[in-house]
Amino acid sequence: MFRGPRRRGGMGRGGIPMLLLAFQLFQAFSSSNGFLPVTFGAVGINVLAFIQPQISRFRWPRVQEVCVSTDAVWFDGDWKRLVLAAFFHLDEWHIYYNMASFVWKGISLEKDMGSGYFFSLLAIFVVLTNVVYCALQYIAVLLFHDYSHLYQCAAGFSAVIFAVKVVTTYRLPPGTSYVMGLLPVPSRLAVWAELIVISILIPNASFVGHLAGIVVGMAYVMGPLQSIVDYINGWHRGIITAPHYTYAARPTGYRSQPPPPSQQTSDNDPELQEAIRRSLAEERSPHNQGGPIGFEHLEATEQDDIGFGHLQREVSNDQRHQGSQSDNIGFEHLEREENSTVRHRSSQMSAEQLRAARVARFERNT
Repeated sequence: MFRGPRRRGGMGRGGIPMLLLAFQLFQAFSSSNGFLPVTFGAVGINVLAFIQPQISRFRWPRVQEVCVSTDAVWFDGDWKRLVLAAFFHLDEWHIYYNMASFVWKGISLEKDMGSGYFFSLLAIFVVLTNVVYCALQYIAVLLFHDYSHLYQCAAGFSAVIFAVKVVTTYRLPPGTSYVMGLLPVPSRLAVWAELIVISILIPNASFVGHLAGIVVGMAYVMGPLQSIVDYINGWHRGIITAPHYTYAARPTGYRSQPPPPSQQTSDNDPELQEAIRRSLAEERSPHNQGGPIGFEHLEATEQDDIGFGHLQREVSNDQRHQGSQSDNIGFEHLEREENSTVRHRSSQMSAEQLRAARVARFERNT
């Protein structure tokens, strides 16, 4: 990120930096084992904005029209500068160093995070670094009473690159980095050393702009910004949904797949009703009162819901008041009551009972 007017543009004597950049991009593409759309797309937008092609009647804005400053953004309300300023550079060497540095870091992060997440991260960094830049300039006015900070206009992708550098170094194990290839420093402090060295060697570089990038990067790796990016990325991809639960009264804890139509059993199937009657008889048997631990209350509740308790009371009353009747008549009364219960609540029958009925029918057919 540089301050001041643009010194050159286009492809004149500055063609050497652009040729070097083309060579760097070719090497990066060859080593990336595939096209990474976000990284190379960001580089392409920056290069396209720099060479300023004449496309139909569209007029590309000048750097002075898009550079970001507290006065232009906050006081004049020119909010588009918060986005456009990152993609315009002042000269050929400016764009070369920025893109040559960004492409390798972008490849690393995009492979690690995925293109969708990296796109969300980069879009937020573009806007937020410029917002923080304006805020820092305003704070400088309050601290030093120097109103020139309101009008310092900056442009370039380097603030985003500093934020990306912070994320890259914190995703790697701690080690040693060499600033400018000479000064060894701990890897997680390298961005701070670069901030000082660049400000000394390149006086026209925006110290506040680079500092804004570091602040945004630290807010991601150590602050709440990562949660915000995670949420935005999830919303964008449509993966944030309400929790969905499936309840089943079975001790195994898995959800079975629905049977194919050829194996589905009708509610009026005699074999299915016979299997249900055997299952009810087993449940009423005193030898089957144990059951799996933790499911006793669930089974009692299901019996009350389905009407098994009412069925047992009906059978008991029939046996008390109609004891003189034959066993066949009592059985027919029980069968009518059970058939009515089956037709009324067959849809709530457990998977184990359905499975027993299907097995019985399969054994009879074979």
